[in-house]
Amino acid sequence: MARCSDLPPELIALIIDFHRDAQSTLRQCSLVCRAWLSPSQCRLFHTFRMFDLVEKVVPFWKFLLGAPHLGAYVREVSV
Repeated sequence: MARCSDLPPELIALIIDFHRDAQSTLRQCSLVCRAWLSPSQCRLFHTFRMFDLVEKVVPFWKFLLGAPHLGAYVREVSV
């Protein structure tokens, strides 16, 4: 029986990209196996939308202090 980590990275990327607009599905994908974690997090943290400085930015900053590797996935910030 094949394991999820046996899937080619290209196929994992296609599956993750298919769900790019479904945050809850991407969170679940990040829990499938270790091979799915990074691609899922990359898509989850790709865009950061901030509408209120205090309500969004401060908690996000504190979150990144605890998981600084996730900051590298942010590619777009919209105000």
